[in-house]
Amino acid sequence: MNSLIKDKMVRRGFHLTSIDLFSGPGGLATGFKWAGILPLIAVEWTDTTAKTYSLNHDTDVFELSAYIGPKGKKDQSYLESFCVESDRSVLIHGDINLVSSQLIKKLLMERFGIDCQNETIDTLNKIFLQDRTVKQYEIPKEEPMMAAEEIPDNYNK
Repeated sequence: MNSLIKDKMVRRGFHLTSIDLFSGPGGLATGFKWAGILPLIAVEWTDTTAKTYSLNHDTDVFELSAYIGPKGKKDQSYLESFCVESDRSVLIHGDINLVSSQLIKKLLMERFGIDCQNETIDTLNKIFLQDRTVKQYEIPKEEPMMAAEEIPDNYNK
């Protein structure tokens, strides 16, 4: 974990970090913060709720449409602009079907300095499977995190 995040966590009394999928305007993230959990990355596709989340939680907004062009070509320079050491959380604005475990891993490692162990990568891969059918999976005991079940068909209508 980079020194900026460590300092922020100490200053504000955070003990754990999280990734907030289907974040909405940030109500769950607010509860997490009250419980001492710092959301590092959030994903939301609705314009108004993404803007609300960003304002409520002072995040940098990563626009998937700026990263992934109309023909699927990825703008690596746009991604690299977010991969600088920072203590500001990132809201990924766009369709969660286009978010990959590799994108999350890159942000965690390069922006926040989090050493993604094999167990973390396995968990991310299970969450971001192509068919999105994973409902339950085992999380290693040494990897403290919370997982919530997705709501079927909520994100593809």
